[in-house]
Amino acid sequence: MNTLLEVIQEAPGSATAVILPEQGIKVNYSQLRERVQSVADSFASAGIAPGDRVAMSLPNGLDTIVCFLAASIAGTAAPLNPGYRYDEFLFYLEDTNAKLLVVPPQGADEARRAAAERKVPVITAEVTANGKVHLSPSTKGKTAAPPDRIVESVEATRPCTWKRGIATSATSFGPRLYVPTIFCEETARFR
Repeated sequence: MNTLLEVIQEAPGSATAVILPEQGIKVNYSQLRERVQSVADSFASAGIAPGDRVAMSLPNGLDTIVCFLAASIAGTAAPLNPGYRYDEFLFYLEDTNAKLLVVPPQGADEARRAAAERKVPVITAEVTANGKVHLSPSTKGKTAAPPDRIVESVEATRPCTWKRGIATSATSFGPRLYVPTIFCEETARFR
């Protein structure tokens, strides 16, 4: 049985991977791999290292797919339900020990507020008109960052190297989730 990451690596590049009918966007596997690698590099450049949790509270869409896979490369994905209340976000950000929170450019106020309290840096992800996933520092509310670290940019400054591994979820409730994870070899630094 193949993992999801193995499937996207082995799939023919020209085969359709994702269709966004509302936007009229079709993404093939070659494009998906490029988008995932680019976002993984950005996460690593923002300080995400192997084992670090990247929490995300995004609606279903290409940005969620790309960010989930990219977080599994740079660190470990920790998807959070966008419908959680403030206290639930507080709990899961602490329980997962998230090092970064990814939210859409608009909304996600409860997640942003919880991240600010937990001092978890926040970045936004959105799909551009041509189907690419754009990351940027959060501009709505406060972008939380540890006082000794400044997230200047989420642009990639070093590439990730694809290495396979397994990570488990850090949540306390329900069955353990085994996520195929591909790690970056070197640790990125905040500026």
